[in-house]
Amino acid sequence: MNTHQLVFDNMVRINPQTAMITMNEERVAMFSVEALGVLRRDLISTLGKERAKGFLLRYGWACGEKAAESILSKTNRKSLEELLLAGPSLHTAQGLVKVEADRLEVDDSTLYFSGYWKNSFEAEEHQHHYGSTNEAVCWILEGFASGYLTKVFGKDVLAHEEKCVAKGDAHCSFIAKTKEHCEKVHQAYDRYYKADSLANELDHLYNELETMNQNIIASDKIQEELTNVFLEDKGLTETIGFIANTLKRSIIIDYYKKEIESVFVCEEHKDAYYNWTDKFNYLEEDKKISKHIK
Repeated sequence: MNTHQLVFDNMVRINPQTAMITMNEERVAMFSVEALGVLRRDLISTLGKERAKGFLLRYGWACGEKAAESILSKTNRKSLEELLLAGPSLHTAQGLVKVEADRLEVDDSTLYFSGYWKNSFEAEEHQHHYGSTNEAVCWILEGFASGYLTKVFGKDVLAHEEKCVAKGDAHCSFIAKTKEHCEKVHQAYDRYYKADSLANELDHLYNELETMNQNIIASDKIQEELTNVFLEDKGLTETIGFIANTLKRSIIIDYYKKEIESVFVCEEHKDAYYNWTDKFNYLEEDKKISKHIK
């Protein structure tokens, strides 16, 4: 049995009576790539790009890890290389991308795997919603390759996209290495796979939005109160007193170091101001004396 047969033999079955589709005896569902593109767009809009990237990388990892478990459970073959190459074949069969392996080097402790991702649905959908970008965007594909290779090889493997159609390259390409042999910039990907779940991400986002909302409410209230102060034609002392107490900051209005009006929220600020003005006045007097002597 070769790699192609390992993945494709009796792979997809559709049971019209139960409305179930199975791939390698695992239940699957069919979704259009356009729908996945909309999901991707909404995740970016809701969570922000970095958090959406982390979620999609983890989703891809879970898909790749599950695919590896399925392959490993259905074969007792001992050829590690063939098992590793089965991943790209399975990924291609899912219709999300055409994977072409380029270089595979493996021993007991290290792995290097490079190849091409052609017709990547992620690059196409990202361009459709956002146009060209300056970074690689095939996050699900990166996650899938990382999860699959890690499960099959038995050591942490991180895949990263070297070239991407979405940023103007002629094709998408990837490199996967055992984690300890990755460059530091790519080792940093590990933080995405160990990040919070989507529920926690949404919880963090909710808390941030709630804080922003409270700040907006407070800002509107201050604006309303300040407007009332002006409309009531309050004096300068009351006006800067209101501003100082609201901002919790001392306010001094002076003209050429002559104090016109001031409100200090604490004695420390008051002492600091008068010490500074005393020092300034001393320096000014010193300059006048020096000029007179000359």
